[in-house]
Amino acid sequence: MVEVLGVPAAYARKLRNEALLSCAGNVGLMGLSAAIVYVYYLFGVKFSVVSLTPPFVLFLYASYMLSSARVRYAKANVGVRAEVRVSKTLVRCAPYALVHGSLLGFRGDIDHIVVGPCLATVETKYGVGRVGLNAENNLVCGGKIFKGDPIAQASRAADVVSRHAGADCDAVVVVTDGTTPPFRHRGVTVCSLKDLVSVLSSFPNTRVSADRAARLAESLYVSG
Repeated sequence: MVEVLGVPAAYARKLRNEALLSCAGNVGLMGLSAAIVYVYYLFGVKFSVVSLTPPFVLFLYASYMLSSARVRYAKANVGVRAEVRVSKTLVRCAPYALVHGSLLGFRGDIDHIVVGPCLATVETKYGVGRVGLNAENNLVCGGKIFKGDPIAQASRAADVVSRHAGADCDAVVVVTDGTTPPFRHRGVTVCSLKDLVSVLSSFPNTRVSADRAARLAESLYVSG
């Protein structure tokens, strides 16, 4: 049985919850602005530009913030679903242990760490279509450029884990619904979710012993 430490997409879930709370709060502000106008009406307050300006500005502000929060919620939710899908596939690879969301002195979290018999970090990105590099060597999927530099992020994460474990660590970027065969760039393997099992199986399977895996996984998780 695979030992699993951490929760898949913990950071994305946090962002999703924050966005959901923001949605609720801004819906409340919109209701408050409408209630103010209704109170004006009940008490026969003369409607003028001056009297209507505060609730009108409040309504516009809440509407803008609600729209922004909805976009953040949608993006975070996509991230959660993608990481959960990848985590389920990783369990099928039958590693000795899995660590999700480790920080490990790393700026940002490491989505997944496969601990034994190979040692690998897995960065998850949602995307549909052909995956490749544009003229500026940015990772793209379906013509869209991924935010940041997933390949550099995966490489840094693998370096951190390698130093901590005292063993070589491979780096993988998974584009969930990519349609391109696996390829390597700057020492990082980029693949689709359907190719993830075969990619991990191709890595050296002597990096972490079964006896050491549990202790290493716990140290990786605690460090986060």
